[in-house]
Amino acid sequence: MTDPHHKWRMQRHWRIRRIKRFLRPLPRRANIHRYPVLKWFPKTLHKRSYLWSFKVASAVPALYAGWIITLLPIFGIQSPLAIGAALLLRANLPILIAFQLLSNPFTVGLIWYINYLVGEPVVNTFWPEPLDIDISKLQSIDELDLDFKKFVRLFMTISIGGLCIGLLCGLISSAIYRFIAYRGHYNPPPNNDASQSK
Repeated sequence: MTDPHHKWRMQRHWRIRRIKRFLRPLPRRANIHRYPVLKWFPKTLHKRSYLWSFKVASAVPALYAGWIITLLPIFGIQSPLAIGAALLLRANLPILIAFQLLSNPFTVGLIWYINYLVGEPVVNTFWPEPLDIDISKLQSIDELDLDFKKFVRLFMTISIGGLCIGLLCGLISSAIYRFIAYRGHYNPPPNNDASQSK
C-alpha cells in the first residue's frame, strides 16, 4: 500500500469515526425501541431505508424541515411532527430528531423572542393593528394579558418569524451539506498506478 493511499484511508476512517461519535445519541434502526415515540412504529420505520440515508436527497429536506419545526411555537409536539415530516418528505429521521433537541426548556424562550423580532415587521404589513406588548420587559408568561385576537396575532408573529429564520438556516445548512457531500464524494483515493510510476 502506498503512503498517499494509506494517508487517504486514515483520513476517511477518522472522518467516519467523528460522524459516528456525533450520531451516537440519535435514533438508528438498531435502537428505535429506546425512543418514546419511535418505538410505537418499529416496522414502519425499519422498512423505509430513506429514513436512515445520509444521501443529499434525504438529508436536504431533513435540514429544511428540521429547522422549521424546531423554530415554530409548537413545543412539546415537535418529535411526532418530525416523524411525520420524515415520512412525508422522504427525509432523514436522525437529522430531523437532532434539530428538535435545539428547542428545549432552556432555549425555547430565546428562540421565540428572536422569532417575534423577525416576524413582527412581516405581520405588521398585513395586520397593522399593534400588539402593544413589550416582550423584552416581561418577567413571566403570567404578565401577558392576551385576548383571543392578540393571542392569534402573537402566535402568527412567532410562527412567521420561525418560518423565515428556518428557511434561511435551511438554505445555509443545506448548501454546507451539499458542499461537504460533494467534496467527500469527489475526493477519490490516490491512484496507485500514478503514484508507482513516480
